[in-house]
Amino acid sequence: MARKHRPVKLKSKCKVENDGTERWFSDGEYLHRSNGLPAILYPDGSEFYLENNQYHRENGPAIVVRTHNGLVKDYYLRGQEVNENGEAIF
Repeated sequence: MARKHRPVKLKSKCKVENDGTERWFSDGEYLHRSNGLPAILYPDGSEFYLENNQYHRENGPAIVVRTHNGLVKDYYLRGQEVNENGEAIF
């Protein structure tokens, strides 16, 4: 009988810097946060989505930076920059 694969649950830990920046790590080693939550949050509202130290987000931009001109958004899947449709950018 085949064994069922069980996903590995990583322990996430948040480190808050003096300026209020939150950085989430898996097992204290890699920038990582799953379930569609950002791994880095800056006090100005900028967000960075990483899994296993790679920019990654399937349902939106992996990098959202707030500037005085508005939002700058960059899309990544497993560390590879892609366009809004998920197609690789070369």
